[in-house]
Amino acid sequence: MTTTTTGNPLARPGASVHFLGTVSLARSLALGSVGILVNRGDVAVLTEELLRANQDRNGASVFDLIDDPDAQIEKYGQVLVAPGPWPEDQPTWVYGTPEWAAAREEARRRAWLVDTAEARSAALAAVERDFGPAAPTSKTLNARGAR
Repeated sequence: MTTTTTGNPLARPGASVHFLGTVSLARSLALGSVGILVNRGDVAVLTEELLRANQDRNGASVFDLIDDPDAQIEKYGQVLVAPGPWPEDQPTWVYGTPEWAAAREEARRRAWLVDTAEARSAALAAVERDFGPAAPTSKTLNARGAR
């Protein structure tokens, strides 16, 4: 049995990684194989096939840089993947994204279901603290005097 080697010992079959951005991955080298799109907060367990399918012609892979955020920023413009499971204390959303808006709205919905006014007020304040202010609902498209 052959083992795929990457430039990083953390990128090995059985290792868990989490994604901090959207990444398109190949599932396998099989002809007609459909790729997968992983998003921020997704976790994957690396397999031999996944590692091999995501190597370029020189053997390099996004998984080679899993423990080097600076190299990922230099190469991809952002950190995309890191070793281990998703940190439990970190949200899977980024402020202002559709995922943030959905999570904030769900938290507000749950807060409004609280029975007493005092507890409801505290729950709504917690939403504001955890998610920040709501996104603006209007935009100015034209300023006066601009020509």
